Amino acid sequence: MARTDRCRSLAELGALVDTLAPGASPSVVTADRWVFGELSRAVRHDLLGKDCCRSLPDGLLSRANLAAYMTAAEQDDLRARPRRTSVAHPENSTNVRRRVLRRFAKALGTELELPPPPPVRVIPPVTARQQARLQSHVSGWASFLPPQYARRAVYVRLAAIVGIVVDTRARSGELVAMTVDDLAPGLTTATITRRPQGGWPGEVEELPLPAATRKAVAAWLELRGQLVGSLAGTPPRALWVSVRNGGRLGRAGLPIGPMALRRQYASAVAQLNADMKAQGVVGWVDLPRTLERLRHVDKTTRAPEVPVAEQPPNSAATAA
Repeated sequence: MARTDRCRSLAELGALVDTLAPGASPSVVTADRWVFGELSRAVRHDLLGKDCCRSLPDGLLSRANLAAYMTAAEQDDLRARPRRTSVAHPENSTNVRRRVLRRFAKALGTELELPPPPPVRVIPPVTARQQARLQSHVSGWASFLPPQYARRAVYVRLAAIVGIVVDTRARSGELVAMTVDDLAPGLTTATITRRPQGGWPGEVEELPLPAATRKAVAAWLELRGQLVGSLAGTPPRALWVSVRNGGRLGRAGLPIGPMALRRQYASAVAQLNADMKAQGVVGWVDLPRTLERLRHVDKTTRAPEVPVAEQPPNSAATAA
C-alpha cells in the first residue's frame, strides 16, 4: 500500500483543489474533492502506474494513469465505504469525473487524453404489466398485513404513492409538495404542480384517478388522519407524512422528503423482484429500483386496471 503523503502529484492536486474552491459553487467543490479522494485511494491501493506521483500534469493525469483510474472507479473499487448492495455503475458518475478532470486540466493549462466514454446504455421502459404487478404487490401487502405490524403503515402509504405516480407521472419532488387540498372531493382527481428538474414550479395539472388508486389513497388518508391527529398544534397539510416514531423526523405524522419516498420505493421493488425470482416466474424482468423509472412506461402496451388484491402478494404464480 503506497504512502499518499509522499506522492508529489497528490500534494499538487490537493493544492489545486483548494485554489479552485473559493470561486466555485458548493456542488462543484464537492465534485472536485470527490474525484481527489478517489485518486488518493487509487494511489494508496497501488492501482495506478509507478509514475503516478510525478509532478503534474504528468503523473496522476497521464493518459495511462487516467485510464487506470477511470476503470477502477467504474468498477466501484474506489469508494470510501463499500456499498451494501451491488448496483450497476451510474453513467452520471462517469460524466462528473470527466468534467472534473477537464476542469483540473484547464486550470493547469494542459490537455488531457481521457479514455473514450462508455457507450450510452439504453434502459428499456417499464411495461404496463410490470406496473400492474407492482401495484398489486404493494396493495396486497397493505391489505393483508395485520394492523399491529409496523410495515403495514409503510405499505398503505406506498400503495397510494405508487398509484399517484402511475396515474400522474409525478416526480418525487412533485409528490412531497402535494397537500391534502390537491385531492378533489371523492378522490376523483389529483392536482400536480410540475417542477421540472432544475426549475421553479411550473404548470399545474389536474389528472383523473382510477378506482384502484382512489381506494389506495382513501386507505392512506384514513391512516394519515390518525397520525397527524396525534400531533400537538395545527396539523400539517402535507399529503405524505411519516408513519413511525423515531428516526430523523422524531414523530409520526410529520411531512417527509423525497429521499424517504425513494428509499421506501426501492425497498419494495427489491422485495417484488426477489419474490418473482423465488417463484420462478417465467419471463419476469426485474423492475428498476428508482422511483423515476416508474414515470416512463411503454405506451405501446396497456394493462387492465389493477384489481383489489384478493390474496397475499407472494402467492402469485404467473407474471402479469
